[in-house]
Amino acid sequence: MAVRKFKPTTPGQRHKVIGTFEEITASVPEKSLVTGKRSFLDVAIRNADLIDRTFGFAPTQLKDPPGHEEIELALCSLYRATGDKRYLTLSKTFLDLRGRKDLRGKTWEARYQDHIPVVEQREALGHAVRAGYLYCGMADVAALTGDKSYAKAIDALWENIVSKKLH
Repeated sequence: MAVRKFKPTTPGQRHKVIGTFEEITASVPEKSLVTGKRSFLDVAIRNADLIDRTFGFAPTQLKDPPGHEEIELALCSLYRATGDKRYLTLSKTFLDLRGRKDLRGKTWEARYQDHIPVVEQREALGHAVRAGYLYCGMADVAALTGDKSYAKAIDALWENIVSKKLH
Protein backbone atom coordinates (compact mmCIF):
# COMPACT_ATOMS: atom_id res chain seq x y z
CA MET A 1 0.00 0.00 0.00
CA ALA A 2 1.33 3.44 -0.94
CA VAL A 3 1.82 5.91 1.87
CA ARG A 4 -0.34 9.00 1.37
CA LYS A 5 0.99 12.41 2.29
CA PHE A 6 -0.93 15.21 3.96
CA LYS A 7 0.74 18.62 3.99
CA PRO A 8 -1.36 21.27 5.73
CA THR A 9 0.03 24.78 5.40
CA THR A 10 -2.80 26.95 6.74
CA PRO A 11 -5.20 26.70 9.68
CA GLY A 12 -7.99 25.97 7.18
CA GLN A 13 -6.14 22.99 5.76
CA ARG A 14 -5.22 21.78 9.22
CA HIS A 15 -8.94 21.95 10.01
CA LYS A 16 -9.52 19.02 7.62
CA VAL A 17 -8.31 16.59 10.29
CA ILE A 18 -11.76 17.17 11.83
CA GLY A 19 -13.14 14.63 9.35
CA THR A 20 -11.14 11.95 11.11
CA PHE A 21 -12.69 12.96 14.42
CA GLU A 22 -16.16 12.55 12.96
CA GLU A 23 -15.26 9.22 11.37
CA ILE A 24 -13.79 7.80 14.58
CA THR A 25 -16.61 9.16 16.71
CA ALA A 26 -19.15 7.43 14.49
CA SER A 27 -17.21 4.17 14.22
CA VAL A 28 -16.62 3.44 17.91
CA PRO A 29 -20.33 3.11 18.77
CA GLU A 30 -20.82 1.01 15.65
CA LYS A 31 -18.45 -1.58 17.05
CA SER A 32 -19.36 -1.46 20.68
CA LEU A 33 -23.00 -0.47 20.88
CA VAL A 34 -24.90 -0.85 17.65
CA THR A 35 -23.90 -3.56 15.20
CA GLY A 36 -20.92 -5.23 16.80
CA LYS A 37 -19.23 -5.10 13.38
CA ARG A 38 -15.87 -3.51 12.68
CA SER A 39 -16.22 -2.35 9.07
CA PHE A 40 -16.44 1.38 9.80
CA LEU A 41 -14.04 1.07 12.71
CA ASP A 42 -11.44 -0.50 10.41
CA VAL A 43 -11.70 2.50 8.07
CA ALA A 44 -11.26 4.86 11.03
CA ILE A 45 -8.21 2.87 12.19
CA ARG A 46 -6.57 3.12 8.75
CA ASN A 47 -7.21 6.86 8.74
CA ALA A 48 -5.83 7.26 12.28
CA ASP A 49 -2.78 5.22 11.27
CA LEU A 50 -2.14 7.62 8.37
CA ILE A 51 -2.36 10.56 10.76
CA ASP A 52 -0.05 8.74 13.20
CA ARG A 53 2.56 8.34 10.44
CA THR A 54 2.18 11.96 9.34
CA PHE A 55 2.21 13.98 12.58
CA GLY A 56 4.61 13.78 15.50
CA PHE A 57 8.03 14.63 16.81
CA ALA A 58 10.12 12.47 14.43
CA PRO A 59 12.28 14.40 11.94
CA THR A 60 10.17 13.31 8.96
CA GLN A 61 6.81 14.11 10.57
CA LEU A 62 4.77 17.31 10.52
CA LYS A 63 4.92 19.24 13.77
CA ASP A 64 1.63 21.12 13.40
CA PRO A 65 -1.32 20.55 15.69
CA PRO A 66 -4.66 20.06 13.94
CA GLY A 67 -6.73 23.13 13.16
CA HIS A 68 -9.62 21.90 15.28
CA GLU A 69 -9.17 20.23 18.64
CA GLU A 70 -11.71 17.41 18.25
CA ILE A 71 -9.20 14.80 17.05
CA GLU A 72 -7.70 14.45 20.53
CA LEU A 73 -11.06 13.30 21.92
CA ALA A 74 -11.59 10.87 19.06
CA LEU A 75 -8.13 9.33 19.45
CA CYS A 76 -8.80 8.73 23.14
CA SER A 77 -12.07 7.02 22.18
CA LEU A 78 -10.24 4.93 19.60
CA TYR A 79 -7.69 3.96 22.25
CA ARG A 80 -10.51 2.87 24.57
CA ALA A 81 -12.17 0.86 21.77
CA THR A 82 -9.02 -0.87 20.50
CA GLY A 83 -6.59 -0.85 23.42
CA ASP A 84 -3.90 0.38 20.99
CA LYS A 85 -1.77 2.82 22.97
CA ARG A 86 -0.55 4.54 19.77
CA TYR A 87 -3.84 6.43 19.61
CA LEU A 88 -3.52 7.73 23.16
CA THR A 89 0.07 8.71 22.44
CA LEU A 90 -0.99 10.51 19.26
CA SER A 91 -3.70 12.39 21.15
CA LYS A 92 -1.10 13.55 23.68
CA THR A 93 1.30 14.40 20.84
CA PHE A 94 -1.26 16.71 19.23
CA LEU A 95 -1.72 18.44 22.58
CA ASP A 96 2.04 18.68 23.12
CA LEU A 97 2.57 20.23 19.66
CA ARG A 98 0.47 23.28 20.60
CA GLY A 99 2.40 26.44 21.39
CA ARG A 100 5.71 24.97 20.25
CA LYS A 101 7.20 27.79 18.21
CA ASP A 102 10.59 26.16 18.79
CA LEU A 103 9.49 23.18 16.65
CA ARG A 104 7.80 24.98 13.76
CA GLY A 105 9.04 28.57 13.76
CA LYS A 106 5.52 29.93 14.31
CA THR A 107 2.28 29.25 16.13
CA TRP A 108 -1.34 29.76 15.15
CA GLU A 109 -1.87 32.06 18.17
CA ALA A 110 -4.44 32.15 20.98
CA ARG A 111 -7.53 31.86 18.75
CA TYR A 112 -6.46 28.24 18.17
CA GLN A 113 -5.13 27.72 21.73
CA ASP A 114 -1.69 27.50 20.12
CA HIS A 115 0.01 30.50 21.74
CA ILE A 116 1.83 28.57 24.49
CA PRO A 117 2.10 24.87 25.35
CA VAL A 118 -1.18 23.53 26.74
CA VAL A 119 0.30 22.51 30.08
CA GLU A 120 1.33 26.16 30.59
CA GLN A 121 -2.07 27.64 29.73
CA ARG A 122 -3.83 29.22 32.68
CA GLU A 123 -6.25 31.62 30.96
CA ALA A 124 -9.01 30.51 28.59
CA LEU A 125 -8.42 32.40 25.35
CA GLY A 126 -9.56 32.22 21.76
CA HIS A 127 -12.44 30.43 20.10
CA ALA A 128 -14.71 29.08 22.86
CA VAL A 129 -15.84 25.93 21.03
CA ARG A 130 -12.29 25.01 20.06
CA ALA A 131 -11.17 25.65 23.63
CA GLY A 132 -13.91 23.42 25.02
CA TYR A 133 -12.84 20.55 22.80
CA LEU A 134 -9.19 21.11 23.69
CA TYR A 135 -9.89 21.11 27.41
CA CYS A 136 -11.94 17.91 27.12
CA GLY A 137 -9.06 16.29 25.21
CA MET A 138 -6.64 17.43 27.90
CA ALA A 139 -8.90 15.96 30.58
CA ASP A 140 -9.10 12.64 28.70
CA VAL A 141 -5.32 12.47 28.32
CA ALA A 142 -4.84 13.40 32.00
CA ALA A 143 -7.28 10.70 33.11
CA LEU A 144 -5.88 8.00 30.81
CA THR A 145 -2.17 8.71 31.36
CA GLY A 146 -2.13 10.07 34.90
CA ASP A 147 -0.14 13.10 33.68
CA LYS A 148 -0.51 15.61 36.50
CA SER A 149 0.69 18.55 34.40
CA TYR A 150 -2.48 18.24 32.30
CA ALA A 151 -4.68 18.05 35.41
CA LYS A 152 -2.98 21.14 36.86
CA ALA A 153 -3.54 23.11 33.64
CA ILE A 154 -7.18 21.99 33.36
CA ASP A 155 -7.85 22.97 36.97
CA ALA A 156 -6.37 26.43 36.39
CA LEU A 157 -8.29 26.89 33.14
CA TRP A 158 -11.52 25.82 34.82
CA GLU A 159 -10.97 28.30 37.64
CA ASN A 160 -10.26 31.05 35.10
CA ILE A 161 -13.44 30.25 33.17
CA VAL A 162 -15.80 30.11 36.14
CA SER A 163 -14.30 33.09 37.99
CA LYS A 164 -13.59 35.46 35.09
CA LYS A 165 -15.30 34.39 31.86
CA LEU A 166 -18.84 33.40 32.83
CA HIS A 167 -21.46 36.12 33.03
